[in-house]
Amino acid sequence: MNFFSHAAVARRFSDAPAFVLGAMLPDFASMLGARLAAVADPTLARGVRFHHLTDHAFHELPAFQEQSRDALRTLRALGVAKGPARAVAHIGIEILLDVTLGQSASAQSAYLAGLEAGRRPELIASLAWPEDVRKRLIDLLETLERRGIVLDTSSQVIVERIKRTLARRPLLALADDDPPRVLDWVEATRDRVVSSTPALVAALQAELETRLTS
Repeated sequence: MNFFSHAAVARRFSDAPAFVLGAMLPDFASMLGARLAAVADPTLARGVRFHHLTDHAFHELPAFQEQSRDALRTLRALGVAKGPARAVAHIGIEILLDVTLGQSASAQSAYLAGLEAGRRPELIASLAWPEDVRKRLIDLLETLERRGIVLDTSSQVIVERIKRTLARRPLLALADDDPPRVLDWVEATRDRVVSSTPALVAALQAELETRLTS
């Protein structure tokens, strides 16, 4: 799941902005190229743990696995090489989920409140990172906060997001002639992902509730 989706799911369990920020923090660490170290603030730390629990539960959902398998078959049939096709089948579904959850006003509010929580010096200071890494995190949070909610959810924008995400991994990066093929897949897939999102999120929430109480 991407950081916005993590915020959207986290707010179903706590509306504390520090918790929501923590649920996005591992993704932000990856974006900064930094390993997430110890977190002293208890609410922020709970959010970080919730992020990892959510990722594990989400990737094990039968609905997500089925959608990824279908996507892989379609992308391979369209001519996308195996490595990039497998990556798009995973990341592409997550981005489509991100776009769908982004239409929720409550998810938007939780996300923005989580970013705003990064202004609290005591939260940032609770991260066992060097000062320069904490400063880069603040810069990232401020950039995302200024950007706000991305309103352009066109299929072409989704393809660009997939392309940028995979460009950082040469073995999985799209070939020059892949974007039109991925666009065909997005156009054929997005309605099904959108319609299945409520059931998928409900299943994820139920699974998380079970794991949190076990």
